[in-house]
Amino acid sequence: MALCLWQSPSVFAARRTTEAAAEVYDAGDGYRCDGRWVALQRRDGEWVMPEQAAEKAVRRKDVERLLDKNNPLLAEQSIAIVRRAAKDGLNGAKNPSEELIAVRRLPDGRKACPVFADPRSGLRLIARDQAVVRLAAGARPDDLPVQSLFVAPISGTTDQYVLRFASMTGEELLAQVGLLDDLPQVLSAEPDFV
Repeated sequence: MALCLWQSPSVFAARRTTEAAAEVYDAGDGYRCDGRWVALQRRDGEWVMPEQAAEKAVRRKDVERLLDKNNPLLAEQSIAIVRRAAKDGLNGAKNPSEELIAVRRLPDGRKACPVFADPRSGLRLIARDQAVVRLAAGARPDDLPVQSLFVAPISGTTDQYVLRFASMTGEELLAQVGLLDDLPQVLSAEPDFV
């Protein structure tokens, strides 16, 4: 069974816009949903950072702003998408993995996350601290052995919920979704990408 995710019209409209061509690469990212592996790619040289951290990094000329809170994709989010300012790897990094480590070493950069990409379309998938779960009959979100800041039912369903976690990186969110998907009371779990 597939999990049906609701998205606001503004997000749908933003996803239909043409995105600048960016190279994508396979870093082995993905998650299990309903027993199947969902592979993700990463957009080379692009990261999600908290808005204030991005502003400071831009002022230092470490990165340049690609999308910010004025873009409908990021409306009501406190994040910005940035990319490397130079063609060479940031701070002498030799590959994308080293580059993400370099970004996380920037002042205020420890919360930087990779920008994931859908392998088929190349569209950006921005991980936020939320997952969508569909529970088995009789299961309640309060019974899940995870620490969530809040739980909200998805309108129009009786078994689907959005779980919000404490701040975590995109990689940590993918791992959390994998743990949720392994639970017997969870029929499926997916990151709530923007």
